[in-house]
Amino acid sequence: MRILLTGATGFLGKWTLRLLLADPRIAQVIVVSRFKSSHPDPRVRVIRKDLSDPSLLNHVTEPVDTAIHLAGLYRFGSSYADNYESNVLGTQTVLDALRRFAPSRILFASTYAVGIGLDHLPNRSLDQLPPREHA
Repeated sequence: MRILLTGATGFLGKWTLRLLLADPRIAQVIVVSRFKSSHPDPRVRVIRKDLSDPSLLNHVTEPVDTAIHLAGLYRFGSSYADNYESNVLGTQTVLDALRRFAPSRILFASTYAVGIGLDHLPNRSLDQLPPREHA
């Protein structure tokens, strides 16, 4: 099985990568990272790219069975533009890169900061971006 993993340097991503590598069914983990350029396990292929960079599409060249998208900006002081670029455009770039291969599963975990400043979280599909005050 070949897995694409984003956010592998974060708290959840480190644990996820460790669990994936402990599973003998996993033949390769393709890690997309802004910071790392290598990994000691030969089953890990690192693509050093920012997720919001559209050229990522040129680096995801082989099909994956599953994508696990954990990357995201979670600094509370970041601007709306920084949040949008990292979290929205980054997710869109990952989905565009995967579109060619149609993995059987895409697993996504969003930032824990969703809904800050709201009294409650509405349960509805996202067909438009939330107001700028709630990045």
